[in-house]
Parts: sequence; C-alpha cells; structure tokens
Amino acid sequence: MPLANRPWTFSALVISGAPNEPGVYALLEDDEVVYFGCAIQGSTIQGALYEHLARIASGEGGCLQRVNRYSWEITYGPRLREAELLREFEVAHQRQPRCNQPMLGGSESPAVAGQRRPA
Repeated sequence: MPLANRPWTFSALVISGAPNEPGVYALLEDDEVVYFGCAIQGSTIQGALYEHLARIASGEGGCLQRVNRYSWEITYGPRLREAELLREFEVAHQRQPRCNQPMLGGSESPAVAGQRRPA
C-alpha cells in the first residue's frame, strides 16, 4: 500500500510542518518517487527531511538534487514499512527507486538521519 499522505512541496517552510515522529518518507521529482527513507527511533521525519534539504541546498544532494516534493507516514516500525514500500515499488517497476539503488563503485545511497542501512 502506498504512503498514506499526499505529496508536499519540498521547502523549508513546508518541511517545518512535517511530523517530529519516527516514520517513513518518499522524496519525489514531480510525480516520480526517487527515494524511500526512514527516520528510526531517536530521529524524526522532519529532521531527516531537513538533512536532505541542507545537502541539496549545498549542492551535495547527488541523485536527490532535483527533488521538489515529499510525502510521509508516521509509523513505529519504520524499517519494516520502508522495506514494504521498496518491495511494492520493485514489484510495480521491476527496479528500486532511482536513489535507493546502489551507486556505481559500491557507494551507499543517500544517508538518512538515524539510519544505518546499506544501499
């Protein structure tokens, strides 16, 4: 099942209204999901989104550099929900979201607050 929330504009003002709770989120370029991430216990969806925004603003966003929308869902099992979203996406598209895929040279996908999951 897709994320329970609608897409929001990816800006500091709008992110300020994102939850200060653990959960999962999707980063989008227009209507394309390019990344699913999670904020585990001890971090928040809002904090993770601000971290991505700061990297993008500094030109260090990598494959996320053109993200312009996001969506989120509060969950107290964020790693499990993220895995479920990735599986559903892969079944529907025969691939992972573009920025969840391992980078060339074995690099990890974008870092996420509170997350130590390899790509």
